[in-house]
Amino acid sequence: MYTFTSACKLLITGERPTVVYMLTNDVEFLGEMMPVLQGTPLIVGTSNPQMVEMLKERNILHNRIAMQHDLGLGVLDLSKELVERAFLEGFISVNDRVMCIVRAGIDSTFIYDFKDIGLAHLKADVGKRVPVELMELVIQLAFQIAREGREGSHVGALLVIGDTDAVMRHSRPRIINPFQGHPEKGRDMWTMGNWNTIKAYAMMDGATLIDDKGVARAAGRYMSYTWDVYLSGGLGGRHIAAASITKMTAAIAVVVSSTSVVRVFKDGTEIYKASAY
Repeated sequence: MYTFTSACKLLITGERPTVVYMLTNDVEFLGEMMPVLQGTPLIVGTSNPQMVEMLKERNILHNRIAMQHDLGLGVLDLSKELVERAFLEGFISVNDRVMCIVRAGIDSTFIYDFKDIGLAHLKADVGKRVPVELMELVIQLAFQIAREGREGSHVGALLVIGDTDAVMRHSRPRIINPFQGHPEKGRDMWTMGNWNTIKAYAMMDGATLIDDKGVARAAGRYMSYTWDVYLSGGLGGRHIAAASITKMTAAIAVVVSSTSVVRVFKDGTEIYKASAY
């Protein structure tokens, strides 16, 4: 088997990876690889329910994904997207050496250097405007909204981070501000216990504003629009609002679409896109 032997060669003769990301539905193959990994941290992407249950029992980090049988070379793009998402969500760091092992339609083994990929550049770019750690939290929240939705249905959301006073001037309230007057410790992004409340308001119409300290300042805000932005076809009101507010201010905007795609906007332009599935 090409994937098995090539992975073994890299593991034995090359510089060992610090993380292995495996994309497969093959339970037998996973079992063969486990002894070879020798305890190297493992993340698995799979659409096989049997494998999901096995991974849960073994407490192995995993993503349950929709993986079609006829993806062909598209599975390589999928694996790259999944590895990047794990990086963005904090399971992989920029200093990790990541081996990606694909056994799904095609067999492939390759190494990722995160210093050279767009997602690392995204984090460096937005870090000039808002703290990178805060940006990671907001995008993690966005992925949760994209995956979980509300009452079984996918919903959209718009989160605007930083330059909050300027954003307030370029927006208007749709509802009475639910965060007004509450202690900061009850509405900051750094406290995981606050996430359900912030998510609930973020899934309402309008934008949720988070300042550069990570404190939710407002929800249900309607952004002012400018047509001095360019969007690809098929994007709706939230994306226009995100592009507009980042064109008019120094804020960063994160949009969750009803199709479970997360996009990041800066200076009126989309700078990152990833599917939550």
